[in-house]
Amino acid sequence: MPRYKSIKKVLVIGSGPIIIGQAAEFDYAGTQACRELKKEGLEVVLINSNPATIMTDKNMADKIYIEPLTVETVKKIIEIERPDSILPNLGGQTGLNLAMELEEAGFLKEMNVKLLGTGVDGIRNAEDRQCFKDMMEAINEPCIASKVVHTVEDAVEFTKEIGLPVIIRPAYTLGGTGGGIAYTMEELEEIAGSGIRMSRVNEILVEKCITGWKEIEFEVMRDRKGNSITICSMENVDPVGVHTGDSIVVAPAQTLSNKEFSMLKSSALKIIEALKIEGGCNVQFALHPTSFEYAVIEVNPRVSRSSALASKATGYPIAKVASKIALGYTLDEIKNEVTGKTYACFEPTIDYVVVKVPKWPFKKFLTANRTLGTQMKATGEVMSIATNLEAGIMKAIRSLEENVEYLKLDKLTELEKSEVEERLRIVDNERIFVIAEAIRKEISVERISEITKIDKFFIGVIYKLIKMEKELELNQMNSKMLEKSKKLGFTDKVIAKISGKKEDEIRKMREKNNIFANFKVVDTCAAEFEAKTPYYYSSYDEGCEAKKSNKKKVVITSIEKNHKDKCVMLTKEDRKCIDKYVNDAYKDKLIKRRDNVFKIKRVLAMLVYLSRKCEKDDGTTQWIKKLNNVPNEITDLTLERLTGVSHKNMDACIALFERLGIVQSKIFCGGTKIKVLFPYHYGQVWIETADYNKAGTMIRDYFRLETNFREILPKIS
Repeated sequence: MPRYKSIKKVLVIGSGPIIIGQAAEFDYAGTQACRELKKEGLEVVLINSNPATIMTDKNMADKIYIEPLTVETVKKIIEIERPDSILPNLGGQTGLNLAMELEEAGFLKEMNVKLLGTGVDGIRNAEDRQCFKDMMEAINEPCIASKVVHTVEDAVEFTKEIGLPVIIRPAYTLGGTGGGIAYTMEELEEIAGSGIRMSRVNEILVEKCITGWKEIEFEVMRDRKGNSITICSMENVDPVGVHTGDSIVVAPAQTLSNKEFSMLKSSALKIIEALKIEGGCNVQFALHPTSFEYAVIEVNPRVSRSSALASKATGYPIAKVASKIALGYTLDEIKNEVTGKTYACFEPTIDYVVVKVPKWPFKKFLTANRTLGTQMKATGEVMSIATNLEAGIMKAIRSLEENVEYLKLDKLTELEKSEVEERLRIVDNERIFVIAEAIRKEISVERISEITKIDKFFIGVIYKLIKMEKELELNQMNSKMLEKSKKLGFTDKVIAKISGKKEDEIRKMREKNNIFANFKVVDTCAAEFEAKTPYYYSSYDEGCEAKKSNKKKVVITSIEKNHKDKCVMLTKEDRKCIDKYVNDAYKDKLIKRRDNVFKIKRVLAMLVYLSRKCEKDDGTTQWIKKLNNVPNEITDLTLERLTGVSHKNMDACIALFERLGIVQSKIFCGGTKIKVLFPYHYGQVWIETADYNKAGTMIRDYFRLETNFREILPKIS
């Protein structure tokens, strides 16, 4: 079916400031939506209060309003711009709530503005707790014993009927805001009161707590003709009771039988058909661990935080397809851009495993309560892809920037066996490390599962990693053991530490035995069709799927997950500041050679980065003030002053740079490649040398510039 011809001008509502539960995922989704709308030749008007996003760049929309995301502001913009349509379901809960308030007030009808995507009834039936409960009962889908209430008194009365503990779920909120698990009547009154205040409609669901059941999610897609597919199944490692944003999540689901998978998949498709969803949707289930009993937890009638994970995990462009569906296209008309051959109605198939691990801000808030529940606390997340779950977990743990290379925290090794067992009962951000330590202390898999309610399959995965540790520690290193440990995700550094060898010895053994990482492809179809625009992940399994090309290439590096001191705005503002100072210096002829300009920008960016990492300084401008006091030229002593590492100690220098994420090394036949990563999108440089020990000198030499920084930087009082 062709798209709606009446659509000419679309208002896109962004997600606003980055908050817990609503971070860069919605900038990603909104950006994809804006691009697709513009491809269709439509005029795009965007409103978003967060300037540090990609979607507020001038090329993303025809008109951009950086204004508060309030009903009054959106009304004024609609009156000025007169759009014929509004797209709210790609801007997180914020966009959805605003659209519903405008619709309920009759404003959209008054201004003749069409709501694109899922209709008002579908949104209300999914978001309103009572409507959702009634809808599930109408289609014979099981729900947990619960009741919708609007007062604390009613919550207390219902809890007395079903007994404690209970879960409080506020309506129209994000990330479990205002909710929680109440174990006592005092906690119930506090959480219920908070939930009612946080809800847009002052409504909460009081639900019987079924802690210990598995939590399963399905990412699904439906068009206006009723065509629907499941994109991805995901399984929380933690049982029900921990918000999915705070749980380790694996895709596809790992512990479901064929019958369980088919049962939940059919249920998800049945639910989105009943709700008349048009676009992406997330359905969450609770599944009893020892029977086929299940219950529907909730449905997000929009592109959700999980959609970004499912999209990257499968290669299926969820936000793009949802935008096309909102315009009236059907799944069989939308081509999959990854394969260039299949269509959006083709369900993704993956032949690898994806692991998501949350990133918490507790290092910044040392006295904060670290226990996890139904209210999300993570500020970001990392994703890893591997051919086995063990390697996926190890990759993800290393990506967290917690200075942890594997499943071991030194502070836990000092605990007695009984103390570790007691720690297993605490659900916090260190739980996976506690489980690993419990296995080292010879607490059985069955006992750990009994205490944590985590499926024995996942504990068995951790057990396999600890078993590998013991093999490395007790046995003589050989090529077979080395290859096995690499396939399980152990780095050279960790293998050397556990086996008592030097890292250089492990590298040389790998090189001698031809043990190198290969790159596999993410193509949405398990290699059934060749990918036109693939992306890759590393693996120590045989066969490299990355094709070589003689074309000129550009490598772009970026910041990783969101956390408190590294969010989207860091990249944009710092680069502008650095560019300004260096460009002005070149115009004033303080920098003589044009080819030195970019190199100076790179070095300046690195110095600012180092200062923040090593001195915990804040603000680019503040550090540029400090640069007025450094020696005229960037020298060995400048780096020594910044890092605290003697420039004569090359091993320590390389180790520091690797720990800071500035330098990555890769062994290849004939020598070592050192990759220097420059912050703030200033790219990277490969330095090749046959002698690894000379690499530090070569890195240091790259930073040595015959440029007087005290002249090119302005005097700032």
